Amino acid sequence: MFNLSSEVKKVKTRIKPFENDLIIVVIIILVTLTSFGLYKLAELRENKTPITIERKTAIGENGILNTEKLFVASKNGAKYYYPWCSGVSRIKEENKVWFSTKEEAETAGYAPAANCKGL
Repeated sequence: MFNLSSEVKKVKTRIKPFENDLIIVVIIILVTLTSFGLYKLAELRENKTPITIERKTAIGENGILNTEKLFVASKNGAKYYYPWCSGVSRIKEENKVWFSTKEEAETAGYAPAANCKGL
């Protein structure tokens, strides 16, 4: 039958004369692997392309920034949406009605769209 503790003792007795040399070899291997890893890490950082964030702005017909147009509805519908909701793509440009606040849209008789998260 296989006895693990006796096998470990046999291996230890065979390694004992080479213990100092074995420690040096292990240290050399670890230093080599660490150096290679640090080199690769530095190479990745060096070749990294910078991230650019492009931000779309809502510019009105007159060229002025429209920061107050936060909600949109159709003049033929009963729901209002955020401009990025999927329902807005089905509204023709000439039928869009813009609001600054939820309260303004609700006062005009519109209700929040169920498929537009966050409303």
